[in-house]
Amino acid sequence: MANKKGTGLLMVWADVPPDREKEFNRWYNDEHLAERLAIPGFLSGARYEAVKGSPKHLAYYELESPAVLESPAYKKVQANPTEWTKRLGPQAIGTTYIRNVSDAWTCRETSMTSGTPGTARSTCRTTRRSPASFAVGAIAP
Repeated sequence: MANKKGTGLLMVWADVPPDREKEFNRWYNDEHLAERLAIPGFLSGARYEAVKGSPKHLAYYELESPAVLESPAYKKVQANPTEWTKRLGPQAIGTTYIRNVSDAWTCRETSMTSGTPGTARSTCRTTRRSPASFAVGAIAP
């Protein structure tokens, strides 16, 4: 079977306090990634860590389309977070949290929060790029 190519991207950038880093990574690797990839329409997922600069963490998901994030399956998971997610998700402990949803051509949604007013920025790219170059470009200083 050929690999399916999606038209949607979900990217989440986050900084977490250094004293929560180990626990955050364990939550992400042991629970969160598998939970998201079990949702129909999530085709792949990967994590990246900035070697310099901030935000440090980037999670990248390839979606069949951005509409996956409006599906009943996704909304059910989102509305019923696990105890671990409530305690360690980037919305709970992130000092910077940026969520970007786009299709292959245009930005659909960008939201962000930051522990320091005026320090968080998000940019939507409108040129078509391969998933790998898009993700790497997003975390490069």
